[in-house]
Amino acid sequence: MLNPPILNALLYTIAATAAFAIPAFFIPADGMVEYASSALMLACSFAIWRWHKTAIRAFAQGATKPQENGILAIYILAWGLIFGRVFQVTYIRLGRPDWLISIPLSASFTYILAIGMGLFVIATRIEGEKPSRVWGAVTAFFAAVAIFFTSLWPTLVTKSAAIAKFFSSIF
Repeated sequence: MLNPPILNALLYTIAATAAFAIPAFFIPADGMVEYASSALMLACSFAIWRWHKTAIRAFAQGATKPQENGILAIYILAWGLIFGRVFQVTYIRLGRPDWLISIPLSASFTYILAIGMGLFVIATRIEGEKPSRVWGAVTAFFAAVAIFFTSLWPTLVTKSAAIAKFFSSIF
C-alpha cells in the first residue's frame, strides 16, 4: 500500500504530465512551445523574485558554502531559462531565421545553463546519498554520447589521458 506522501507525489506527477500531454494532441507544436515557455517564464520569474536578495548576498559573500552555491544555481538557472525561452519564442515568431541562430547570443543561453548546473553539482558536496556505480555508468554513457555529437570529440579523444588525470585529482 502506498503511503500518502508517495501517493500525493504520484498524483501531482500524473496531473502535471496530463496538463501538458492532453493539450499537445490538440494544439500545434509551436503553440505548445509558446504556452509551455510562458508557464516556465512565470515560474522562473517567481524563483528570481524569491531568491534575488539571497543570491546577491551569497554572491557578495563569495559563495563559500554548498547551500550558497545551490542558491546561485537556482538564480542563474532561472535567468538562463527565461532568456532561452524568450529567444526560442522570438525565433519561432520570426519564422526561424538563420541569422538568429548564427549570432553568438544563441549559444550564450546554453552556457548560462551550464554554469547554473555546474553550481548545482558543486552544491552537492555535502554528505548524503551516493549514486550507485550503475547510475554512474549510465550517466557516463549519456555524457559520452552527448560529447560524441559535438566538435569536441576529436580533441577530447587526443587529450583523454590529461583529462582523466585532471578529473582524478578533483574527485
